[in-house]
Amino acid sequence: MPKVEISQRQRFVKEYVFPNKNIITVGRENSSDIVLADERRVVSRYHAALIRLPVASEECFFVRGLGSLHGRMLGETPIYQQILQDGDIIQIGECQLTYSVASERP
Repeated sequence: MPKVEISQRQRFVKEYVFPNKNIITVGRENSSDIVLADERRVVSRYHAALIRLPVASEECFFVRGLGSLHGRMLGETPIYQQILQDGDIIQIGECQLTYSVASERP
């Protein structure tokens, strides 16, 4: 199952393993699936969504912005929408979400 490792200011915060959902919301609002702490208020309440690609033969997601003024970055590049690859780092405010396609081992 895919997952993200969340770090803030280069310190590990937590790991989030994707549930069997098509859309995972990311933001500072408590009702978001992935809640990001944000003292400076650069993370929107609903900042981004991680969306499952319906036609992919394996688990595959893309990230899409939800209209935040502060945006999001993939590596060093500002993005609105992008298919995620293993190892991609999504920067939202001071948080880094490292995407990985974790394979289950028997």
